[in-house]
Order: sequence, then structure tokens, then C-alpha cells
Amino acid sequence: MVAELIGTLPGIEQPDAGDLRRSPIYGRYRAQITGADLSPNGRVLAVLNYRSVHFLVRPANGDWGPVLAGKPSHLTLPLMPQAEAIAFALDGQSLLIGSEQLPSPLLRYRIEP
Repeated sequence: MVAELIGTLPGIEQPDAGDLRRSPIYGRYRAQITGADLSPNGRVLAVLNYRSVHFLVRPANGDWGPVLAGKPSHLTLPLMPQAEAIAFALDGQSLLIGSEQLPSPLLRYRIEP
């Protein structure tokens, strides 16, 4: 298999002046993508950064290209230092988000059908 570029991730918020003022060194990393997972049905891409999870959803039997042209929906996270792990449960009914900070919090969001 050969990887093929199909687009870039739209709508990922960038650090603002407040982020950079509060933390000149680390503030610029607030928008950096730290993890991603594809749902078991292959239709939802969940993309994690230090502030939120962005969801890109493609129609059944649809292509990702048009989805990447729009703005993803997102879920703002509670303060979670180093949120760097994200995974859908095997049954697709929940999304798990973890931190590499110790003790490591683990958030579980139930997905409504």
C-alpha cells in the first residue's frame, strides 16, 4: 500500500495571544495534534489536541476528500495536562481519552447512536 495525501485537517484552533502570554514556551503547542483514531465502522475520525477532540464524519460509502473541505465538529475537553491518547472502544459506543501525566486521568465519553 502507498499512502496518498487526500487533504489537510480543517478548523483546528490555533493558540491565541493569551495562550502564548501565559506560557511563551508551551503555549504554541496547545493546538498540536497529539492523537487520532478511526471508529470501528470506519466513518468517524476523532482527532485530539490539548484542548479538544475534533470529529470528521464521512457518509456511508463516501470519500474523505469532501469531509476535509468542511469544518469538523468538536468537543472541548476539561483541563487535562498532556492529553495524548484517544481510542474508540471496539464496539464503537464510547471514546476514551487519556493523559501521559501521572496519575493518568482517563475520560470516557459514551457515543449515542
